[in-house]
Amino acid sequence: MAKLLRDAGYRAAINLILSNSTVVFLGISAEDVAAGGFCQSLTEIGVHFNSHYWITNKSDSKTSAWAEKYGIQKITYRVSEGEEHSSVLLELLSSLNSGSTREPESSPIVISQDAVEFLPPVKDMRHLEEDESRVKLNQFAKYLVEKTGGTNTAEYEDFLSKYSLPIHQAWHISDSSSEHKFFGYKVLRKVSGSAFSSIWEVEDDSDQRLALKVIQIENLKKGVQLESFRRGVQSQKLLSNTNAKTGFVKVREAFEIPPSVVMEFVDGANLEELALQGSFNFWEDGLQVTLFICRALIAAHGSQYGVLHRDVRPSNILLPFYYYGEYAADMGGSQYEVQLLNYDMSWHKEASGKVIPGNALEAGYYAPELLRHSQAEISRTTKVDSYGVGMTIYYMISKSPPPVAGATASDWLDYLTKLRSNNSRNLPISGRLVRRIIEDATNPIASKRITVHEIEGRIHELISSVRDGLQGACIEHVAELLYGEVGSANYDVSADGRKFSWEVVTGRLIEVEVCRSASEIRMLFVNKQAGQADWKNINKNWSSKLETAKEIFVSGGWKVIPGSSYSSRTINLACSVAIDEVRSNYDKVSDALKRGLDRVRID
Repeated sequence: MAKLLRDAGYRAAINLILSNSTVVFLGISAEDVAAGGFCQSLTEIGVHFNSHYWITNKSDSKTSAWAEKYGIQKITYRVSEGEEHSSVLLELLSSLNSGSTREPESSPIVISQDAVEFLPPVKDMRHLEEDESRVKLNQFAKYLVEKTGGTNTAEYEDFLSKYSLPIHQAWHISDSSSEHKFFGYKVLRKVSGSAFSSIWEVEDDSDQRLALKVIQIENLKKGVQLESFRRGVQSQKLLSNTNAKTGFVKVREAFEIPPSVVMEFVDGANLEELALQGSFNFWEDGLQVTLFICRALIAAHGSQYGVLHRDVRPSNILLPFYYYGEYAADMGGSQYEVQLLNYDMSWHKEASGKVIPGNALEAGYYAPELLRHSQAEISRTTKVDSYGVGMTIYYMISKSPPPVAGATASDWLDYLTKLRSNNSRNLPISGRLVRRIIEDATNPIASKRITVHEIEGRIHELISSVRDGLQGACIEHVAELLYGEVGSANYDVSADGRKFSWEVVTGRLIEVEVCRSASEIRMLFVNKQAGQADWKNINKNWSSKLETAKEIFVSGGWKVIPGSSYSSRTINLACSVAIDEVRSNYDKVSDALKRGLDRVRID
């Protein structure tokens, strides 16, 4: 067991299981090294337990404390004297298996044509053209939905059973014949396919190219998959009704049998592939792409429907005009304009039902609360999309996907630390700034995560700083540049990004802070003397060095703040400099900062 726990691949596999599934532990005890000890060991190496359960008959305080410590929810059962554990547990598992969700089903997708109350007998349906049969099945399904209020009824189930053959045939789609049609659309080619759905390029009567998405037949009776598809179509329809001109693929129409949707066909580069190309530069291209992703999500979040995408990752982001470059405007768009695809994990106001789990191979892009399949309100906030944006930024700059466990991986901060040296030419701290954006956007605790609005604002500032260097950088970035000249490599940054500090050694603090109201940067230096015997000479020496440091600061454009002095064996030096002075004479200001602090950084 110890050897397995040291294996990175094994830990990733276990983390994936714990992230994508609800695990029910049965028959273990806190004292059991192979079970309880196993959970303890996983926690110690950074594997996180979330919504998992432990069925046990132990109700003592030690057991409860152990479960609470490792984040496992306990379900306690009682066994009477002489009663077998197995019979009680089987009864419990049976009741769990027969449980049902309290939420209503997602609304079925009804055809735009009029409903019909009757269908021809099954044997007569065989003589109809494929497309005519599809339309009739959907018209009758529409009648049943309007009559009974949904598809979760005995009458609708009877329809699916009785007409199972023509319903099965309704899935037939082929691009081998130029005459093959699907709800009147000519099928041109298959674009892609997965276990969940397939995508086809089709054409209407006016030769307009469109995309057709069809859920795979195996998912027809899988409630979660069908609900997710329906909800995704609803989300896309709602976004089609907004005033947003970009960011979303507009829906033409949708059908229930087979569950399918016809929408705009968008040519373009997939961000997953695009970011790996040598021509793609994160500082020139990636930041701009991020800005457009944020704007699209903000439009969806801010709409009257409050649509959440919840599956933001590079493979779901299309850039239709990227290759046109500076000529994109001539084609009616912008080079970095994005289209967000795949809304099967989406959510919106008044939505219902559960959500399909995401692609297990891309689990690193999903927020922890979403991976837990939580139906709680927390997985229905905009911060679920913040997480996806943060991980998409990580992919673009690192050229590799996030670890399977995402931000809950024990070595996630090590992944991020590697980004600090990846800087743009104009801004030596740009790698650090991106690292903090990613870290703040992907915080495993949703309440501590920044919003998409905040990501957009910070990316916008970073674009100005990277493009124009010192002259275009915001005051916070300039202050951090100055701190980088004199501070530790591992300095602390305040939540608002306006204060940088580090206690280099015990008793020695260097702090740089932004004062926006005064448009200036302030520096505070504290150095406490310790461990010397001849205080008389030290007092005189340190006082002299402080005065010299003040002169150096003043000569470099700084102002010494009143109160800077040496007393009680401590140097306190505070100075300020106007942001315009820094931009005009950066070398002079930073040189004075370094030389001045060198005079007072003494032991």
